Amino acid sequence: MHPKSAFYKQTHKVLKLKTKCNAFNSESSLRTHQLLFVCLVAMTAILYSGCATAKDNSSASDNKNAEQQKQGGPQTITVTTTQAITKDVPQTLLGTGSFVAYESSDVAPEVTGQVVATPVKVGAFVAQGAVLARLDSADAQARLQQALALSHYFENRLTLASTGAKPESG
Repeated sequence: MHPKSAFYKQTHKVLKLKTKCNAFNSESSLRTHQLLFVCLVAMTAILYSGCATAKDNSSASDNKNAEQQKQGGPQTITVTTTQAITKDVPQTLLGTGSFVAYESSDVAPEVTGQVVATPVKVGAFVAQGAVLARLDSADAQARLQQALALSHYFENRLTLASTGAKPESG
């Protein structure tokens, strides 16, 4: 085998490993990391509980082992087992922060007034030109009547001025 081909094969293996490591560090594998961590904690707890049980029973088995060693026989080790079970492990992630909308729009009325109705629900999609709120029309009606009365007044003044009549004072 040529020495360069061995070098290229080794480099190819390293690059494959590096690619796998980069994929392992991606955000999509966060769930995998969490699952591995939970499994590691569970295995550590199981092993620790098994060791604690073996220590509690070790005084009786140590006497047996000492006798067997004197006789030249094999040592016996007491092992406690349990049935493995499968169950769902809840995964939660706690954090603090704030929400920001992807899109927002400013809505401003052309006139002021008191809102009396909002026919559109919050968050609903609306077409351009749709009525978003209804304002109280009493104030607008009063201003309209005032403007019409002022218009009639000036029309009458204009008519009187064109005919040459003097306006009545009073």
